[in-house]
Amino acid sequence: GKYYEGRMLNYSRGGMYFESDFAPDAGTDVFIGIENSPYSSGHDVYRAKVMWVKKLADKESFFYYGIGVRYY
Repeated sequence: GKYYEGRMLNYSRGGMYFESDFAPDAGTDVFIGIENSPYSSGHDVYRAKVMWVKKLADKESFFYYGIGVRYY
């Protein structure tokens, strides 16, 4: 029920890597919405499981955490 902003940096058929200020625990189920997707005319939404979370070094990103997820 909560909304957090992030930036996707790597996308594949099986999952994605994104950065955000929100750090969900590994194993958490999340829904990821992608606005203006080049792959569809609407708003894409994916259900995924958080596989890992990494705290990012200062100045490495605009966000605090890197998150790897796998789609359902």
